[in-house]
Amino acid sequence: MAADGLAWLDRSYLMSFTEAFPYTTLKGFNVWYVDLLRLDARGAAEPMNSQVEVWGISKDLWGRTALLGSLAAAAALSGWRYRRVELGVVVFAAIWLWSIYIWPTRVHERFLIYCTPLVIVLAVGSWRYLPALVGLIVVGIAAHTWPLWLGTSAGAFSPRMVDAYYQAMENAYRQRAGEFGGRRVDPPTRQDAARVVWERYRQARRDVARSEWLITVISLASYAWMWPAAFAVGSGAAMSGRRRKT
Repeated sequence: MAADGLAWLDRSYLMSFTEAFPYTTLKGFNVWYVDLLRLDARGAAEPMNSQVEVWGISKDLWGRTALLGSLAAAAALSGWRYRRVELGVVVFAAIWLWSIYIWPTRVHERFLIYCTPLVIVLAVGSWRYLPALVGLIVVGIAAHTWPLWLGTSAGAFSPRMVDAYYQAMENAYRQRAGEFGGRRVDPPTRQDAARVVWERYRQARRDVARSEWLITVISLASYAWMWPAAFAVGSGAAMSGRRRKT
């Protein structure tokens, strides 16, 4: 497959659901990243656990339900808004494929590749899609270059970090016990280690968290823009495909 003309299909689409899917995470710049950033700032336990329940339903199920809902809404609105079937299919596919990145808890940066060519086609035909396209490109670049700019990522704080630092504090305490000169020095506790590690983590996250919030807001705003751009009355007159009365 890699050597023939369908390699683009395998690399850009199929591989994400086969070879690359085990590497998907909760760290896409989507609705769940807002939740992750919020919980991470509070030091919540297991902020990346997609099985945590919200109103009795797991985050994972909420994400899948929202994805199916966006599919149904995009299909219904495309059928209502566009009489030219081919144009309606392009609009539906663009929003549906973008939704795959926005709503599920498990996403991969590669998922943004799916909708980008379709949004470009729509933006060429109507200026209304340009803000969505610009935002999509910005988020796509950020999502694919995160190893270059994202140092300590959200959700990195864990009990193992505390355990490792606590072990180091205990070792240092035992090694220096002879230097206390008979003075009573209380041994370090795990709470001491947790405070130090958490403060260091917060310092490391302070600047990069602002960038993550900005990128996530751009991601959600661009996706939200697509809906009225595609389906609002009078939207995309040059490409609407609606027959005008004469």
